[in-house]
Amino acid sequence: MVSVKTLTPQEYLARERSRRREEGMYEYIQGNLIEMGGVSLIHNRIVGNLHVFIAARLRELGFEVWQSDLRVTNPALDTYMYPDIVITQDEPVFADSGLDMITNPLLIVEVLSDTTEAYDRGEKFERYRSIPSLQEYVLVSQKKPLIESYYRT
Repeated sequence: MVSVKTLTPQEYLARERSRRREEGMYEYIQGNLIEMGGVSLIHNRIVGNLHVFIAARLRELGFEVWQSDLRVTNPALDTYMYPDIVITQDEPVFADSGLDMITNPLLIVEVLSDTTEAYDRGEKFERYRSIPSLQEYVLVSQKKPLIESYYRT
């Protein structure tokens, strides 16, 4: 991940909403674009399997389960991030009419990779913790059978 350019939130959102998937994904942290590395086959498989497994069990209980292309935002911090999986209770609350930025995640799942593990455990986790609705953060290893859950108390 590399910080590449400083933009306003409006410039970032216009850029992300008009980009093609093959142009890459960028998170936005207080003016800076953070390029997200490409995902591997195993990463995609883990995220897909988790999404299907979680969604099948939680939808009937009133939860919504979202995958990768939906941003989570904390407007108070000017941050826009792409978690691997986001769970909301009932309907998601969107930041604007674009319907692509959730402000009320209940649970976030990140599948760790060599290039993102330090970021997912550190800065990104810190930013997620500042979202009032977030109750649980889950990290899933690609290298070994390990899932870590962090709960708000």
